[in-house]
Amino acid sequence: MMKKLFSIVAVLGSILYGQGQAHAFDLLNTARPDKVISVGIRAGFNSSNLTNNYKDKYPSVMSMNQQWRNGFSLGAVVDLNLAGFFTIQPGVFVSTRKNSYDIVVDRTEMFELYRGSQNCKYFTVPVLASFRMGVQELVQLQLDLGPYFAWGFGGKNKYTQYTYQTDEAAGIMVPKVYHEKSPYFGNSGLAKRYDYGIKTGVGVLAFGKIYLGAHFMYGFRNALQHVPLSDKPVKGHNKRWEFTVGYNL
Repeated sequence: MMKKLFSIVAVLGSILYGQGQAHAFDLLNTARPDKVISVGIRAGFNSSNLTNNYKDKYPSVMSMNQQWRNGFSLGAVVDLNLAGFFTIQPGVFVSTRKNSYDIVVDRTEMFELYRGSQNCKYFTVPVLASFRMGVQELVQLQLDLGPYFAWGFGGKNKYTQYTYQTDEAAGIMVPKVYHEKSPYFGNSGLAKRYDYGIKTGVGVLAFGKIYLGAHFMYGFRNALQHVPLSDKPVKGHNKRWEFTVGYNL
């Protein structure tokens, strides 16, 4: 009886071990890929913002509120398949970047409110290392990490400045309103034209064709070169969430 039980356990163990080996092979495909080069198109929306150190740099800044705003992305990627589980993926995208802000400044005898919005466009070239798990013909999970390089073109920095002064005769605060608009890039603009940073995220490929992805991008370069408060140097970095759908050709 014990001998028969041991035989059953041994057979079940070998079956489970074999299935585990098969699943491990399916999860991480180490075979040579069928296609060395493949191309995909991508489109989607993004939500972006621009960090800054205004409050640290200017003691007169009483409060500051920055809001994320939505834009779009459109581009293409090329998969350089080095193995079934590893791909180098360069891409080219055109995208918009937007955000808005409110800044309150204390000027001793008066205070100012800056309420504005920023929008611009970028050509972005990410180069990602993509680790892939699963069966490409069914469902494949992609883990992406790599640098990106961006070149900005077009865009505006628009804001309204509300200056509140005390009218001593009337005993009330009297506002004065100024509207300003300037180029986003260029010598007189808010931001530097070139940017670079890191892009990371995940994607899912279904049936080898249909793609869904979510990525985060953070700029390493100080993007700011001018602010409306003064000519003192400040620091700011681009950051963006990107959600895309796509189709592999």
